Amino acid sequence: MMEEPQIYFTNIEQVIMDNFEEASESIKISVAWFTNKNLINKLISLKQEKKITVQILVDDNEINKKYFHDIFETDLQKNDIEIKKLKLKKFNHNKFCTIDKKIAITGSYNYTENANKNLENLVVVINSKIAEYYTRIFHFFTDLDYIDQNIDILFNNFYFANKLISTFYPFTRKLMSSLEDKLYLGLLFYTF
Repeated sequence: MMEEPQIYFTNIEQVIMDNFEEASESIKISVAWFTNKNLINKLISLKQEKKITVQILVDDNEINKKYFHDIFETDLQKNDIEIKKLKLKKFNHNKFCTIDKKIAITGSYNYTENANKNLENLVVVINSKIAEYYTRIFHFFTDLDYIDQNIDILFNNFYFANKLISTFYPFTRKLMSSLEDKLYLGLLFYTF
């Protein structure tokens, strides 16, 4: 189901909490900073009431060490809310949330107390394709063994992968020879 995206510039904290209420299976959150007690308490309450899966990825920075991990991590873990680690060695500046792979929330708003005083924006999209895309990005950021479904299709369909790759990258015999020992998808079609 696709609805028109809803864009918010005010009352963002409440909009997020209202959308959290829609969860029946899962909430996945990726933000640079998370210090908002109201949002934390809402997640804990929903976890207890609905038994949904809640996963949170915050950046590994000093603010989160002081205000997120030191203050909230024990309560979150006690309530079976999973704190994920970024598997990439980069600053996580993403701000998105998925709810049941049906709702995607993104925008400039970090889940902080201070964000309520800033000029911020939030976009809420009820679209399973977009929510699924953000869910896949969340797994790519956090799961060491994650293989995206598109890559999995290529791994399991060698001839299709070969044809696809050769369509965009016509290999000369010289290039093919230089890469042969590095290729893992089987033979590639190449041109002469």
